[in-house]
Amino acid sequence: MTNLVGGDLAQMQQLEAQLTAASTRVVELQQQVDRSLQHTAWTGPAAERFREDWSGRFSTALRQLHDALRDNAHVVAQRRQAIETATH
Repeated sequence: MTNLVGGDLAQMQQLEAQLTAASTRVVELQQQVDRSLQHTAWTGPAAERFREDWSGRFSTALRQLHDALRDNAHVVAQRRQAIETATH
């Protein structure tokens, strides 16, 4: 049994672009919420809880998502280039 490796080059290029754009949107979302929290007068237990969650687990999760999207965009680009090189 052989392991067939390949892909549609145009689709892979589109996937790379979509992953890159999504990673950018994640960063923009994080920055937007950061700015909103900094410039919003909101106090009390709910505000404190959200700010703690935001600065901890939510921001961490968004950074991880951004990194995963960006890293996999690079992987897709590398695989696409390798397939292109191998087939031409």
